[in-house]
Amino acid sequence: KICASCDGLIIPGSATNVNPKYYGGPDEPDVVDEYALDAALIKYFHEHKKPIFGICGGHQALNVYFGGTLKKLDDSEGHMETPAHHTISVEKDSFVWDVYRSESANVNCYHFQEIGILAPNLRAVAKTSDGVIEAIESREDKVFATQWHPERSFHDDTENPLDVKFFENFIKLCCEE
Repeated sequence: KICASCDGLIIPGSATNVNPKYYGGPDEPDVVDEYALDAALIKYFHEHKKPIFGICGGHQALNVYFGGTLKKLDDSEGHMETPAHHTISVEKDSFVWDVYRSESANVNCYHFQEIGILAPNLRAVAKTSDGVIEAIESREDKVFATQWHPERSFHDDTENPLDVKFFENFIKLCCEE
């Protein structure tokens, strides 16, 4: 009933990882199972053709839901340092390009897993120089996700942060329904 009244879904980051049992790996019973709820919400919003925006853990959950896998992150670029940031390369004609209008951008970083195999219906639209997929999308399915946290922007001053445009664009898409 609540989902029916919503125009879109944002799946936020989390301090837990997706249990590998959901993508063909061994069950890790000690992992808090937030993914089961994420999957139910993704299913509902996807079936009702409502936009979905994943952030960090939401990025990973979307990839798993649509048939991809995750793997432990190789920390060659300091993805797990606190605070961490790195440069991403951005694909033109993507939701990330719509915000940054540049082939590269600096983003923050707080994750321990990464996409192993990309889900077949998703497209990688931003990566780090060591190949970590930092953003995915399926415009047809209205699915967009960042591995970083755009709500923790450091691109502009606090009165006009550039990353707010991710949320403005998402809200516009939700209003098209």
